[in-house]
Amino acid sequence: MITQWLLALALLFQGEPELAQVGRVTAIAWPGRLALAVELAEVADRPADWPGLGRRDPGPLRLVVTGTNAEFERFVRGRMPSWGAGLAFPGARTIVVRADAGDPFQVLRHELAHLALHQAVHVRVPLWFDE
Repeated sequence: MITQWLLALALLFQGEPELAQVGRVTAIAWPGRLALAVELAEVADRPADWPGLGRRDPGPLRLVVTGTNAEFERFVRGRMPSWGAGLAFPGARTIVVRADAGDPFQVLRHELAHLALHQAVHVRVPLWFDE
C-alpha cells in the first residue's frame, strides 16, 4: 500500500509523459527526456540491415523512454531483471528503453533486432534464441 502511494507521489512530481510523432514512431517520454526519445525515434523509423535477415523496415511502433527504474518497472511489471536496459513487446509493436542504463542507442538497436526477428520468423522461438 505504501509502495503504491510512493509511486503515485513520484509520478505526480515527475509529471505526465509527453508524446512526439516521428514518422511512424510514437515517442513517449517523461519531461526532460523527450529530446532523447525523438533522437531515438528518428533512428527507429529508418529501415536497417540485419545479419541473416536482410534489410527490414521496422514499420509503425511505440517507443517509450524511461529514466528511472521506477518508470521502467511501470512498463515491464517484473517481466525482466532489474539490471535490464530495454524490452521489446513485438506483438504490441512497443519498445521500452531506460535512458539511465547504458547507451540508449545500443539498447534501441538490440530491441529493434527483436522486432526484426519476429517480423522474419513467424513461429514462436525459444527465449535463448530470441536473446
